Amino acid sequence: SNRAAEIRRERGDEAGSLLLAQMAQKANQTELNRIQAQRGPMLAFANTAEKNLELALQLSDGVAREQYPAFNKWLLSGQLRWAGDPKVAAFAAATRTAINETAKVTNSATGGGVSTDTARREIEDMLSTALNPEQFRDVARVLRTDMQNRIRGYDQQIGATKAAISGGGAAAGTIRVKRKSDGQTGTIDPKDFDPRCFVDFTGDWR
Repeated sequence: SNRAAEIRRERGDEAGSLLLAQMAQKANQTELNRIQAQRGPMLAFANTAEKNLELALQLSDGVAREQYPAFNKWLLSGQLRWAGDPKVAAFAAATRTAINETAKVTNSATGGGVSTDTARREIEDMLSTALNPEQFRDVARVLRTDMQNRIRGYDQQIGATKAAISGGGAAAGTIRVKRKSDGQTGTIDPKDFDPRCFVDFTGDWR
């Protein structure tokens, strides 16, 4: 509006740089809130999955398997269905729970913890009870690393966005100013800008 243009001229900001900087700050804060809201549930799911993977690994050590997964699948099926082996049953249950919880982390883009049947099958194909103990241990380690990387990705994004908000990055939206009282120059957060005290370098000199 004309009045807005007049205000910008009074502030030496005819280009609207202060308004753009304020908009950038608001966008960064909205992004930070969104990422932090997603990280909390994702971290909780990852912690639960980690505990379930650890339990499955412990039970895996107590279930004898051979080197070949195809043979192990037949062997464990017989022990579970016909012999009623409690160790095999516990191992299968722990692995199933670990699969479900891990899928919430590795296949949820927004931290909502919703996993599809396809996502669970993908994890199940990797973390099968038919794997020999060494294979089972190695796959569990890879899944753990994947979950840790996802949490680390959230942390890095949160750090970058906080830096932008506080003025630590190029996207921070800070403005270059000169203080009227003593001529000292520097940068300032747009929300702290007061035209009575500062001149905005990005606008016209007053």
